[in-house]
Amino acid sequence: MPFTVNIKYESNGKNVANAKVTMTNTTTSDVIEGNTDENGNLKLSSVPPGVYNITSSITLSKEEYESLTGETTRYKEIHFGGTQEKVTVNANISSTSFTIANGNLGDLVIKQYYSLLSGKMYIFAHGIF
Repeated sequence: MPFTVNIKYESNGKNVANAKVTMTNTTTSDVIEGNTDENGNLKLSSVPPGVYNITSSITLSKEEYESLTGETTRYKEIHFGGTQEKVTVNANISSTSFTIANGNLGDLVIKQYYSLLSGKMYIFAHGIF
């Protein structure tokens, strides 16, 4: 059945173009992957009914991030991520929407790692990766 996933930035509500989306069926472990279009939508023509965990991520360059948010950053790359668990796909449910967020050093997360040599920030936490 057709199913659409819409992804927005948590900080400003704008649609996320070219975000990677992964849907994993919780029963079969089958995986469906794709990228969002310019409107933040991943439109799938045929998704088997079931329950899915959905993750989304995107990495922006310093320039892309600053243009999008109007904020300056010292990082060369900024990683955004989000997850939505136990999403039901059936004849009555044909879409879902959720936000992805980034994090900064000092935020409350399980683990953070920053490489001074590469200028990249990696954040690992439940819901943010």
